[in-house]
Amino acid sequence: MPRTAPPPLPRAAPSPPAVVAAWQSRNAWYHLAAAIAHLVAAAYTQRWMADHWATYWGAQTVIEAVQGLYEGPLLVEFGQWLLMVMLLAYLVLGAVQFVVTAGVFRYSTRRSMLLTFAWFSILSPPAGTLAGLHALRHLRATNGSANAP
Repeated sequence: MPRTAPPPLPRAAPSPPAVVAAWQSRNAWYHLAAAIAHLVAAAYTQRWMADHWATYWGAQTVIEAVQGLYEGPLLVEFGQWLLMVMLLAYLVLGAVQFVVTAGVFRYSTRRSMLLTFAWFSILSPPAGTLAGLHALRHLRATNGSANAP
C-alpha cells in the first residue's frame, strides 16, 4: 500500500516589517552623502599622492625610495607622502564608517544602537559631524519613541 505524505506543518505568520521613521531614512541619506564626500576627497588625495610621488621619486618603488632616504635630501618629502597616506586611510575608513552608519539608520529600530552610531559619526569630521548632530537632535526629540516629528 502506498505511503501517504504527512499533512503540511502550519506556517508561522510573517512578522510585520520594522517601522523605520522618516527621520531615520533621511539620516541614512545624509550619511551616504557624507560617505560620498569622503570618497571624493579620497580620490583627490590619491591623485595628489601620485603627483607628489612622480615629482620626487619618478618610477622608483617604495623600497628603492626608502633606501634612497638614507642619503638625506628626500626625508622631508617622504614624510609628507606618508602624511598623505594617513589622510587617504582616514578618508576611506570614514567612508566605510558612514556607509555602515547609513545601513544602521535605515534598518535598525533600537534606540541604543542608533545613539552609538550617531556618536561615532559625530566624531568623524568634517562631513560626519553634521549628519551626527542631525541624528542626535532627532534621537533626543524622540526620547525613546520610534516615530519622530
